Parts: sequence; C-alpha cells; structure tokens
Amino acid sequence: MTAFSSAQRTQSAIAAPPGKPLRLERAPRESSGISSLGLLARTLASSSVPLDEILNDTVAWAAALVGCDSGVLYVAQDDELVLQAASNIPAGTVRRLGLKGGSAWEWPAEGHVPVVLLQLACRDPWCQRFNGSPEDATEVFLSFPLLSGGRMLGVLNVFSGAERSIGDQEMDALGIAAGLLAAAIDRAQLRDQNARLADQLETRKLVERAKAILERTLGLNQEDAYLKLQHESRNRRKPMKEVASAIILSDELQRSR
Repeated sequence: MTAFSSAQRTQSAIAAPPGKPLRLERAPRESSGISSLGLLARTLASSSVPLDEILNDTVAWAAALVGCDSGVLYVAQDDELVLQAASNIPAGTVRRLGLKGGSAWEWPAEGHVPVVLLQLACRDPWCQRFNGSPEDATEVFLSFPLLSGGRMLGVLNVFSGAERSIGDQEMDALGIAAGLLAAAIDRAQLRDQNARLADQLETRKLVERAKAILERTLGLNQEDAYLKLQHESRNRRKPMKEVASAIILSDELQRSR
C-alpha cells in the first residue's frame, strides 16, 4: 500500500471552498485504531463472520480511527449505490438510501484516489451527493472508493461536524481498510453467485426428474409435463424446486410400497 503524501492528498481533494483553503496537517500521534488494523484484516478475511457484521464493525472502526462523528458504507447493487452499513446514523436509513449508478461512478479524483475534504466539506458537490445540502454542517469528509480487479464495488465515507487533524498513518490505515473491505465484499458476492448457480443447477435436475415422472405416470410429453409443473407452482405458490421435490418424493414412496 502506497502512503498518501500531503501532495497526493491535496490533489485528491475537490476544489476547496472559497475563502477558506484546505489545510492538511500531519498528526504524529499513534492511534490505537492503527494498531488494531491487523485484527481488522483477520476479521475481514474470515468467512465465518456475517458480512453485515463485518461491514458495520469496519465502518465504526474507520470513523473512530480519525475521530470523526459518523461513517457510512455504500455497496454497488445493480445500477445503484445502496447504503449497507453505518456508524452513528439512524438505523432506519440503512439500506433505504440509494444513489443511481451513472453519476455516482464518476469519481471526482483522478485515479480513484481518496477524496479528502478537511474544511467546509458540506459546500462540496461530492459531499452533498452523499450527505445532503450545504447546510448539513459537515466540516470534514473523507471518501474512499472500494475497488477490486478494476471494478468499483462501493464507497466508504467518514465525516465530522468539526475540524480534525488527519495524519498520514490514519490515511494509510483507511486506505488499507478500504482495500480489505473491497476484497471481503468481492468474496461474499462471488459466494452468493456460486450459491445461486448451484441452486439453479439443482433445481434444473429436480425439474427434469419430476418431468420424467409426470411423463411416465400421466402420459404427458415433455412440454406438457413442464407446463404441469409450472401450473402447480403457481397454484400452490411454491417454487418449482419445491414442487418437483414433492413429486419425486411421492414417486419414491409409491415405488417403495
């Protein structure tokens, strides 16, 4: 992970609000949050911890690391960025807020480097896109893209209503955390995709077996057997997989008599 120098961080920020320039300060203090980065990495790499829990814990860790009031994590779903985790945000807003993909993917900093706004962040269009209006009193806003394999999987934001001194160590730790988060989300999405494909394959096998039973017992052709399965699925409001499994079980019981 390459450290973010003050020059790089200045370039990563959107234009400073007029009348009050951005002020990037080094903070020499050693944060306990930084020392816990290893533990966070192990948690993010774990497959036994639920993803929702990982996301919420990481957002809380990120906000605490830099002394910010709140943090949010958006994850890409179809053509939207959907709020999936939050720290010090009303619970009712989680997963109910979305940003349409188009403009949300137009990252304001070249090369998808973090956006760093340390003064009057609420006046900046990128901050407003996530936090609302210029009157929301957000002073500090840090925005990290979650990237994996060149794909943008989401956005990690932390913000504060008061000025904060953000050091290079904290910035580096947040950058590492964003990368680990992206990898965890990517793995979870891949697992979900594999599970869906496995379920589709199992459903197809069960439907084929059920069709063969209907063809044999009711004298139907393949098309009519499939339509029969569809009809039963709709009437009983049950998935095709469940209907097919019931037909197979019934046939096996009849044969075992």
